[in-house]
Amino acid sequence: MVDATEIPLANQLLNELATIDGAIQNIDAGGLITSFVIGVPPSPPPDSQLVPHQVDARYMTAPPAMYDAIKVLLTQRRTDIVNQLAALGVTTGTTLQAAAQPAAHRAPSHPTSKR
Repeated sequence: MVDATEIPLANQLLNELATIDGAIQNIDAGGLITSFVIGVPPSPPPDSQLVPHQVDARYMTAPPAMYDAIKVLLTQRRTDIVNQLAALGVTTGTTLQAAAQPAAHRAPSHPTSKR
């Protein structure tokens, strides 16, 4: 059972899990990368004026390997979230049960057509 003080964190993790699942489903269905953000480095120089930049990618053709790499990152984060939820005591519920499904149940790679 989840400690009452951990409910906000559990909800945040469940929301992130739903977002990640949606993104993976879109990739598996042939969804396109339409934008992305390039953030600042973790330790920018003190006098740096670097800021994050969002890039409109609607008119770019992302290589299939980019979709595969993003899916790997999402799947790794997904596993981390499931483990965090289990550590909090969240072990039941349809969202968590679906999250615990092995990645083998998903389509293998992003299609290369129309890229």
